Amino acid sequence: MIVDLRHEQSKAGPESCGKVSRGAIVMRDPKTVDTIVGHQMGVFMGVAPYMVQAAKGDRALAKHRRALKVHAHVSAFIDGAFVPAYEPMAYLYHGNGSNSYSVGVETEGLYNGIPGGQHDEPSDLVIEATREACSWLVEECAKVGSTLRYYEAHRQHAASRRSDPGHRLWQAVYIEHCERVLGLKPRPDVTTRDGRPIPRMWDQRQTGGY
Repeated sequence: MIVDLRHEQSKAGPESCGKVSRGAIVMRDPKTVDTIVGHQMGVFMGVAPYMVQAAKGDRALAKHRRALKVHAHVSAFIDGAFVPAYEPMAYLYHGNGSNSYSVGVETEGLYNGIPGGQHDEPSDLVIEATREACSWLVEECAKVGSTLRYYEAHRQHAASRRSDPGHRLWQAVYIEHCERVLGLKPRPDVTTRDGRPIPRMWDQRQTGGY
């Protein structure tokens, strides 16, 4: 289910999430954007009473509006909705060294980096919402002349994001859907700054440790 909130972005203060010039968020050349970067939020989103009030009592909408403050083009929520919050060509600060050439997909929740950890594993519902978000991005990017060809993980661009998006999301969304359904190619060994390659426990084609 899509809840498109891009029309509300002007109210949300994009300067907190992206590169701004003359009061407007910078739009990238579509020919320079070719990659999806996967993220997990690291939290389960709540809503405050004032948020529900602003949404005229609609608690679900209040929660979905939180995507307007998330540093990602699209956010997928545990209720099965995905929320486009920015235009795909918007220059967002979502993926460290990948910001200039990628679009970001955030998945609500705190998930294990490796199997058997202390956190949750993503539900089938949020996995499907994240898959739909990726499919939507491929289609929307194509409309403006950008061809998405690759997928990467946030961990590849920041050592502090070692578990981002986590083993299960990587396998169920990015390998099983982005690669096998959408035809995107992984770039598991591409890193910037202090990022880490994709480990073998995420993808059996890899050789490195976590």
